[in-house]
Amino acid sequence: MMRIIPAFIGGCIALVTSLTARSQDGPPPIFFQSIDVSAYKGASYTIECWMYAERKENNSGTALMALGYNQQTQVSTAIGKLSMEDFKAGEWNRLTVSGKIDKRTQSLFIGALYSGKAKFFFDDIKLFLNKKEVPVKKLVLKMPI
Repeated sequence: MMRIIPAFIGGCIALVTSLTARSQDGPPPIFFQSIDVSAYKGASYTIECWMYAERKENNSGTALMALGYNQQTQVSTAIGKLSMEDFKAGEWNRLTVSGKIDKRTQSLFIGALYSGKAKFFFDDIKLFLNKKEVPVKKLVLKMPI
């Protein structure tokens, strides 16, 4: 169940597992999905996905992220950031971010943000809790407010 979250994620884009995401000027676009992790307090997690970028400018970038929430309060953040210099041109690039679920965390919002002038493709998003894969449902596309 999606919950209302703070305004800094208010301009969010959630997406289907395989999606084209175009970056734009202004606040960075974001896609995410909420997963109930209340039964996994203290567990380690890893999020991974594959990303392909078509460069328009070298100042573009993306970050895979995991935000831990206790109802509407953010209690943890894990972000793995990459700039265009970090990507292999013309290839799919594996992105990962890992962390530990805070004891106060009820929901983990997983997703990515991207910025600059580029076209990003994200595919095969996976979540592992204590090294065991947890199914990730289809994400819903939402346009920024």
